[in-house]
Amino acid sequence: MKQIQKTLKKGVHILGLPINEATSLNDLFPKELAGSSIEKLDKYGIWSFKETILFQNNIFEVSEKYEKLQPFESIRLTLKRDVTIDWSVKFHSFSGLDEQKIDFKEGFDVEEALYFMQLSKLVYSDKEEIEEKLQKHYHFDSFQFFSKRSHKRFSLRLWNRLMVLWRGRKSMVDLQFVYLTHWDENIQKTIITIVFRGSKEREDWLTNFSLRDRPMLGKGMVHQGFNEAYRHFLQMTKRGRQDLRKKLSISSIDEIETFNDNHNIVVTGHSMGGAVATLVGCLLLDLGIKKENLKIYNFGTPPIGDKKFVDYYEGKLNLYRVVNEDDIVPKLDRISRFYHLGEEILLASNEGEGHHCDGYIDNLIDLV
Repeated sequence: MKQIQKTLKKGVHILGLPINEATSLNDLFPKELAGSSIEKLDKYGIWSFKETILFQNNIFEVSEKYEKLQPFESIRLTLKRDVTIDWSVKFHSFSGLDEQKIDFKEGFDVEEALYFMQLSKLVYSDKEEIEEKLQKHYHFDSFQFFSKRSHKRFSLRLWNRLMVLWRGRKSMVDLQFVYLTHWDENIQKTIITIVFRGSKEREDWLTNFSLRDRPMLGKGMVHQGFNEAYRHFLQMTKRGRQDLRKKLSISSIDEIETFNDNHNIVVTGHSMGGAVATLVGCLLLDLGIKKENLKIYNFGTPPIGDKKFVDYYEGKLNLYRVVNEDDIVPKLDRISRFYHLGEEILLASNEGEGHHCDGYIDNLIDLV
């Protein structure tokens, strides 16, 4: 097999090793790797065990953890300089190669994704800052802010709180979102944009860790924490589906048709916010909003539902599920019984920022 050489630029890169037996850094890399750092995933899926790679007597010197790299193991390198490697024989996955080509899902617009990711980051702020930046940088005709904390201050030990959640006795949800509208002259429609905030504090991650499931829209089961947040959304837009219909001015079949003729809706969010955005998108579809009038952009979203739920909605939504290559949160489907809805749109991660909003923004900017 002809070897293909690739150059890894200075910076952060993630490599997967498909080799059939344990090997060493000396077998894989040239001496230019010296002085760079290396990490591997711990049992919780977190990049750990970082150390600097030394080079003496023409061999790399590392701790026992890195003397032998195991088959299919992933490593993260922070390179001090460009390094050229033999690509095709030794590596099966990679983030950060120069001249990378990405085949995106049909209909996916990078600039549009960047726009909604920036809004998803903004909604982490308080009301005053959100309103100030919307007025300064955007052109929305209306702005409504919603925030509801359903739990008390975080006073118990983290472990005790986690155990309460795990047993299903109580759920803690901190839901925040903005409801925006503007007139699009190009398509002669009003665009409604609903942006959900993701997990901000430790309490919210307890919601994410609640692995019990609950029925959703009669279509299957979804993650309990996201279901709770979805229900708070309905409560905060008054009460339930009928009042949501009133808010959107759709209370009959004729009005639904009129609404579809005059409106488009985008729901978006990062992390837990992306999960809630997806569930709200499913509800809007059930209310009669046409697929072509509805878009869902979610970023770094955990798996949300069981196979029955995901299978029902698969292919029925314009859903763009954007994932940074080194974000561990979307990979939770590997250790839970929940599934993702929508095809993954994978972004190469050049900076190693993983789940952070800025990491998503930087990686999308690289593609614009």
